[in-house]
Amino acid sequence: MTSKALTALCSLLCVPLLLGAAEVQRVEPPFWYAGMKNHELQIMLYGEDIAESSVSLADYEGVRIKEVCEVENPNYL
Repeated sequence: MTSKALTALCSLLCVPLLLGAAEVQRVEPPFWYAGMKNHELQIMLYGEDIAESSVSLADYEGVRIKEVCEVENPNYL
């Protein structure tokens, strides 16, 4: 994964905080790094009622959100 992807993913996590939406309390996996063998990354966000928030990513070349999955528990996304 390139530094562009890391920057984009970090911005993904910050957007809800900047907009006053649900607070992200935990991210899994807690770390990733450039040069990972698999270029796809699945991230789980935890926060109170976070499933009610919309997830978006600013335009960033080579990085996109493939899918957002909601589960039964509204505290995970």
